[in-house]
Amino acid sequence: MNSGIIRNSICAGTVVLMLSGCQMLNGGNGGNKLGFDGIPSSEFLVGGGYVIRYRARVEGTLYLADENSQRLLATISLQAGEAHHIEYDIENEKLAANLDALGIDPQLASFKLYFVPSY
Repeated sequence: MNSGIIRNSICAGTVVLMLSGCQMLNGGNGGNKLGFDGIPSSEFLVGGGYVIRYRARVEGTLYLADENSQRLLATISLQAGEAHHIEYDIENEKLAANLDALGIDPQLASFKLYFVPSY
């Protein structure tokens, strides 16, 4: 199984993605399952916090969002059986700077993970 691990910081590509305004609002894996802000509805919520592990039962897309700011931070495509591990240290200066650049207070961040199946 492949496992993606993000530790201690949000990757630069995520910051560029968000600053450029690119979000999957409709179509693709999301279709009408996503809100206007690009975040899936609560029925797709699968986890949250600063350490998140998820294994997909079917092919689909993970959406990482900050609940307080209602900002989509990342999307990750997974195949059936594939796992993903996300770990954040809000005391990390690089992570804090990246969140600040997105208008998110690191001390108030509330990470939520959603999974939207491809079907």
